[in-house]
Amino acid sequence: MPERARVLINRHIVPGETGEGVLAEMRALVDALDSPATFELSIDPPYYPPREIAADHPVVSTFARAFEAETGRAPALTHNQGMADTNYFAADLGIPSIQFGPHGGSYHQANEWVDVPSIGATIRVILRMGVDMLGRGAPAA
Repeated sequence: MPERARVLINRHIVPGETGEGVLAEMRALVDALDSPATFELSIDPPYYPPREIAADHPVVSTFARAFEAETGRAPALTHNQGMADTNYFAADLGIPSIQFGPHGGSYHQANEWVDVPSIGATIRVILRMGVDMLGRGAPAA
């Protein structure tokens, strides 16, 4: 057994949770171990708090119109459980952001894949958003 070990746990949090709350949960888990080991728990940068954009925000409304015009149906709005550039745009730069892209799976893994026909539809939605924003003016923050 090594005398010392370091473990990095990457725990994403969702709206309603806080970094402090997650640390409290981790401390409770450590205490429940009843281990003679000592633990140091911290939140290391970069730390991005959970973010959420309102369903009635102009960026979301513009996206929903473009998506429905392209697909004939309303988008299913949901939360994403991962990190993306939008976390940086929203948290650090204050730019209202959504995540949208082609259909695929196994992201950032050896067997990552994309449904090729969905790429064209994705591009058309983004172009429709751009045209809508140019015609109406950029959505306000």
